[in-house]
Parts: sequence; structure tokens; C-alpha cells
Amino acid sequence: MNISNSVANKEALTPLSVAISRYVQGLMSQRGIKYTELQSRLAAKGVHYSESNLRNKVTKFMLRADLFFFIVMEIKGDFNIDASLLQELAEAESGKRTL
Repeated sequence: MNISNSVANKEALTPLSVAISRYVQGLMSQRGIKYTELQSRLAAKGVHYSESNLRNKVTKFMLRADLFFFIVMEIKGDFNIDASLLQELAEAESGKRTL
């Protein structure tokens, strides 16, 4: 992949990455879950990240898809996400309706 494609991809995907991170932060806030508790819950399931590593992944928009799914399932108990909410967050971040 050439550099211009890489930059274009990052530009196109950033709004969704931000939306996903905000979604996770919102879930944690709604349910009163701190990163310490999330770290413990994930470790109990065999997924080992430090508390600070989890915080960085969420706040710096660096969640891999598998970790995102795992976090949401652990917080909610299922994976019924509100895709329209993610789309609204991404649109608000990008300022355009492209998703």
C-alpha cells in the first residue's frame, strides 16, 4: 500500500474509531465500570491487558475489532450494539454523512 492510500484510509476510518471509543467510554460510564474492573473481568476470561494499556487503547482510538467485541460483551453481557448510535457519533466527528 502506498503512503497516500494509507493516509486516506486513516482519514476515512478515524471518525468511526472515535465513535467506537466514545461508545465504550459511554458504556463504562453508564454502568459505573472503571478500567481496573474491566481489566479484572477481561483477565478472568483469559484476555490480559494492564489497566493503563486498556485506557490507552480506548482513549487513543486504538481498539482492535476483537477487543472491542470482547469489551462490549463483557460490559453488556451480549453484543447488541446500537449501530445507529455509532453512525451518529462518527458523523458528528467527521462533520459529514458518509457512513
